[in-house]
Amino acid sequence: MIFSVLFLLLVYLPQDSNPVLARYYLPVLAAALTSCAFYQLAGFACRDASLRWFVFFGDLAVPVSLAALADSGENWGQMLAGAGCAMVLTVFLLLRRAEPLPEPEKAPEDEAV
Repeated sequence: MIFSVLFLLLVYLPQDSNPVLARYYLPVLAAALTSCAFYQLAGFACRDASLRWFVFFGDLAVPVSLAALADSGENWGQMLAGAGCAMVLTVFLLLRRAEPLPEPEKAPEDEAV
């Protein structure tokens, strides 16, 4: 998650004084959506996330990241980071389950003591 926020800053800060938004909005939007998707993904480790929000942000982040990938031909580092984030999010989106797994049943305790 920290990587995605730093990636957002690394994409935005070199362009912050550029008055033409059309020149840099796509990579910044892709980095922001990727950051939101990784934030939702990190919430699963704490059992405090919603699959619905992760799918929403992930489904938005992957195509926008691929569009930004096509737009950033001169910056190889940004291109590889965007492609890697899109690939990781695609894998986690494909691994999701439509229904949660059932809780395992408790084994009956032996009373022969």
